[in-house]
Amino acid sequence: MEVSDLKYMLNLGAAKIVSALIQDFASVSAVGKLQVTLESTVEFTAEYAVSVTFDSQLIFPLDQKSYSIPARGTKTIEWEVKSSNHNPQTHRAKIYLKNAVGEVLDTEEVEFTTTITSFENDEKDLDSID
Repeated sequence: MEVSDLKYMLNLGAAKIVSALIQDFASVSAVGKLQVTLESTVEFTAEYAVSVTFDSQLIFPLDQKSYSIPARGTKTIEWEVKSSNHNPQTHRAKIYLKNAVGEVLDTEEVEFTTTITSFENDEKDLDSID
């Protein structure tokens, strides 16, 4: 057998982003959650990757995630979103859905707000400490 005799098959699926949401969260003190739901539109199981970029360096980068989605199936993916911004600000995230060879199949933009972090100081509790 020669190397040239070897053949392989790669299932390049088609899918779409059904929904994407990041709820507003308090900057620095809290963690937001990004939820992305994908739907396969093909009759076989295939591999997909999802990556996210932000319009601000104040939002920490997220790792790309890869998943198999069964025929005509759906998959919901979640990430924790963290911010180093101390002021309230509106941000945008762009989500990319890619097939097994990295071709972009779909994109979605999501807008969210990081709110101001506030700390309450209860003086009566401090007075009770000996």
